[in-house]
Amino acid sequence: MALTGVGATSIIKENTYTASANHQGTRVWVQYGTLKYALKGPSGRLYPAGTKVARRAYNDTIPASSLPNEPFYLTLIIGGLPGANNLTDAGGGAIAESYVNIGTWNEQDYPSNSVALVNNTMDNTDLKSSDFHPVDSSNPDVPHANVDELNKVYADLVMIGQHNSVKGADKKVVYSLTDRYMKAKGIGVTQAEVDQ
Repeated sequence: MALTGVGATSIIKENTYTASANHQGTRVWVQYGTLKYALKGPSGRLYPAGTKVARRAYNDTIPASSLPNEPFYLTLIIGGLPGANNLTDAGGGAIAESYVNIGTWNEQDYPSNSVALVNNTMDNTDLKSSDFHPVDSSNPDVPHANVDELNKVYADLVMIGQHNSVKGADKKVVYSLTDRYMKAKGIGVTQAEVDQ
């Protein structure tokens, strides 16, 4: 999906989501927020306090106000074909909820054409990352662990798990490790937790 800004186009491949919206693909919950304080991205770019961010959910009922494991995004575009069960959203620049002054959830019609909810950056380094930190070190920081080695090990696990010979108790071990992998990839997980 292309993200278009003033005279610029960027393709986000790593952060493209496919999902079904609620109410047979016609509605989506959107929650906006603003950055509590200035953050610096891995590119070195600064995002000032008050920068608008957004996240979305496809629940039939209103989501909880706080979803600590669900990031907000600096750039978030939604759109697709309602009811087709192949809605494609694109987002990047994953911001930890603890950095955000959270607003209320609003339910809206899911757009048939792409609509930018927020579009704060076109920088691919920042779009692909969740490694954002306060500019002022007196503000609370969210840990950001390096997961490169974890990703390599998990890729091996996936290859092993696909073999027909992996069954029963072994399959349960693969599922358990997959659950642990997903938790270790979350925003705010320490390096020690990832390494474990």
